[in-house]
Amino acid sequence: SPETGKPLWYRPIKAPTNTYIFQSGSHVCELLPTGYLNLYRLSDGTFEKRTKLKAFVSSNGMLYQGNFISGITSGKKVKLRMLSPQSDRVVWESELPSAGTFFRASRRELGLLGKESLSIISLDTGKKTLEMKFPKLKGIPYNVYAWRSGTRILMCVPDQVMPNLNALQTLQRAMNYHF
Repeated sequence: SPETGKPLWYRPIKAPTNTYIFQSGSHVCELLPTGYLNLYRLSDGTFEKRTKLKAFVSSNGMLYQGNFISGITSGKKVKLRMLSPQSDRVVWESELPSAGTFFRASRRELGLLGKESLSIISLDTGKKTLEMKFPKLKGIPYNVYAWRSGTRILMCVPDQVMPNLNALQTLQRAMNYHF
């Protein structure tokens, strides 16, 4: 409570690894790695229901505005899917090259950097906002840092030869790309 500074309610949750807990509308959602979704009322923590999501594909993913984004690899492509856990419906799907590193390109965009390609998609629509050839890398990067400024994106791709660097050394040894 903002008035008293004391919790309005609490509830112990025994969640396995890769469980996502987030707010969606008037509920606290607990998305389990098995594809089950537990819903609790936000106002008082009361358990409401447990459902098996039919559209669920993987527990490896990310949350975006109460929705869950994950992918499934098929051959040389990965199919990204945004799932609305509350309604168990697919909001959008997008197909990208499978080998690469995903990163947040901006608050509303997701990027995939492969050995020689770069794709950026809108998290709102799943549509590609950028697809281009990229300078050939030594290998698939293990991490990518990106910042958007207007229509431009600045990316730092860590040096693949030195994978055990701390964050500051990584940024100092990174290749910077600005487009």
